Amino acid sequence: MPVHRRPQHAEHVGDLLDLLIGLGATVSVITSAMGYYKFRERSFNLQQTADSIEQHLAALDLAILRTATSTRSRTWHGSPSRGIPAR
Repeated sequence: MPVHRRPQHAEHVGDLLDLLIGLGATVSVITSAMGYYKFRERSFNLQQTADSIEQHLAALDLAILRTATSTRSRTWHGSPSRGIPAR
């Protein structure tokens, strides 16, 4: 009576299946982490923009102008603490 043996490629199918499951899980974890940090970065950038707009509106209300030479250092011309523009 002949002995039925599994084909040789059938042994490797289980290993390949394990590899594909592990790869799928890894891709899922990485994708979810990237999605989380993408929205976190977006909210950080939106907060910076809102802060900058608020700073510009406060300067406008106090009549403080930024000078052409101070654009790199982001210093203001005048006294922002007292609201007195420099003349």
